[in-house]
Amino acid sequence: MVDHPQLQDGMASHWEPEVVAEEINKYLRHKQGEQEINLIVTFDKGGISGHPNHIQTHLGVAKVFEQALFPVDVMTLTTVNFVRKYLGYADIHFNTGDEMNYISLTPYHSYRSMMQHHS
Repeated sequence: MVDHPQLQDGMASHWEPEVVAEEINKYLRHKQGEQEINLIVTFDKGGISGHPNHIQTHLGVAKVFEQALFPVDVMTLTTVNFVRKYLGYADIHFNTGDEMNYISLTPYHSYRSMMQHHS
């Protein structure tokens, strides 16, 4: 979690990708030699739900990847339409072949996870 005045959560809050990238680079530097991080999983350019903070997070991670200061790979979640988003296990039939699906076996676990995110 990051408590940064320029990275406050909310639909009306605009994050600069450079600030996001700076925070990620700071964290990666902090972890060097302690716990090497070699993979970042983030949102795609659609932000999954169109949430502006998610979209700016994607752009910030893209900057980190382009800078190549750290040997990290990046995987992105895939924004899908409303129907696919709530199909659960049945969504596996819409997989394009270059995607990996991770399924929560109970809606309770998905709901509980989302409730951790206050916005």
